[in-house]
Amino acid sequence: MQELKPPGRKRILYVDGYEDNRVLLAYLLKDLGYYCVAVSSLHEALLAARSEAFDLYILDNWYSDGTGIELCRRIRRFDQSAPIIFFSAWPLESARQDAIRAGASAYLLKPALDEVLLFIRILLRSRPSVSEDSRTTPELNSPASPQASNPTQSAR
Repeated sequence: MQELKPPGRKRILYVDGYEDNRVLLAYLLKDLGYYCVAVSSLHEALLAARSEAFDLYILDNWYSDGTGIELCRRIRRFDQSAPIIFFSAWPLESARQDAIRAGASAYLLKPALDEVLLFIRILLRSRPSVSEDSRTTPELNSPASPQASNPTQSAR
């Protein structure tokens, strides 16, 4: 089933391996007026990011099928302009540096929800919202998209 996405809303892809984190942040983002797609793996994130355009990405460091650094690099291959925020519990300075080198705009430590919400507002304030069909990959636009079966996705 194709979901209708409200025009003009900033679109965020949030990737976190923990369901509680996805549900909480997706709820907060929806409540603030953002459209949020929340997925749990590198594979699901790439499917979503290649099938629709996003204004901002929020990544963690570790997934069951890869790393946030790898995901960040792969996103940067086809989207060089949208901000990428790492929101992770991994506190090492080397992790922050690796994320920035891979193309991240910021590296924030969990559980600082207020800080991540502030960064989202700042990074998206002056950016125009992406258009619905500015980046479409036909072979990935199938009815079996990760969003269709994702209970943590919010449609606002």
